Amino acid sequence: MTSAASLKSVRLIHRYIGLFFSPTILFFAITGGLQMFGLHESARGSSYVPPNILVHIAELHKKGTL
Repeated sequence: MTSAASLKSVRLIHRYIGLFFSPTILFFAITGGLQMFGLHESARGSSYVPPNILVHIAELHKKGTL
């Protein structure tokens, strides 16, 4: 196997691994940011009601369940 062929195979493997992990990393980064700012739950005495989608994805992020 030549150097160019091995580099090409490494890039191909890197691309497929990135296709698998990128959505997962983005999901946990976004939902972690939402939780950091507390947008997934309402505070006492506040009129803020979080949207159901935020509540559900926060539950998926924290506990791994829907």
